[in-house]
Amino acid sequence: MEKEKQKKMPAVVDAAANEKVVEKTPEPPQNEHKESNNQTPVVNINLTQNNANNNSQNVPTGQGMLRTNRGLLKILLLNLITFGIYQIVVEDHISDELNMLVTRYDARRTMRFGWIFFIFSWLTLGIALIVWFHRTSDRMNFELRRRNIAYDFGAGDFWLWGIIGSLILVGPFIYIHKRMKAMNLINADYNQKG
Repeated sequence: MEKEKQKKMPAVVDAAANEKVVEKTPEPPQNEHKESNNQTPVVNINLTQNNANNNSQNVPTGQGMLRTNRGLLKILLLNLITFGIYQIVVEDHISDELNMLVTRYDARRTMRFGWIFFIFSWLTLGIALIVWFHRTSDRMNFELRRRNIAYDFGAGDFWLWGIIGSLILVGPFIYIHKRMKAMNLINADYNQKG
């Protein structure tokens, strides 16, 4: 234990006198033009870094880049190959992205689509799905307006194209196209501006 204390001591021990000898550091030369000795020097440090290769200043970090490649044709083809699982995964990603982007501004959270689809949809006879699509479409509309993106999409599109448009068979496809385009625009804006 005493050896550890001796290792930590900064002073040098003089063996002949058995006393501690402390080395003094040389003091900086005094400036004759100073009016008082208690002034502290002010140091300005610029921590900004200008990089010619970095064009965008607010690129999001930590979360990575959000997807901007969703489209109707891709969803239709991959749904055929995966027997509908791809659409569940896409909607689950959309709910995560909406929570990440919008929750701090509207103080709401969207439940993950997997929970809605596998648990609550059959318990509520499909009503939970209708409420979920209405709310997520409304949140997308909120984010489009907040980011000043000139694209018209909202809960009205869900009711017009997703529900009533199903009577003409092409309505749900138009709704999916508009929904994916709105989310792509929101994500692209986030990837560019943060």
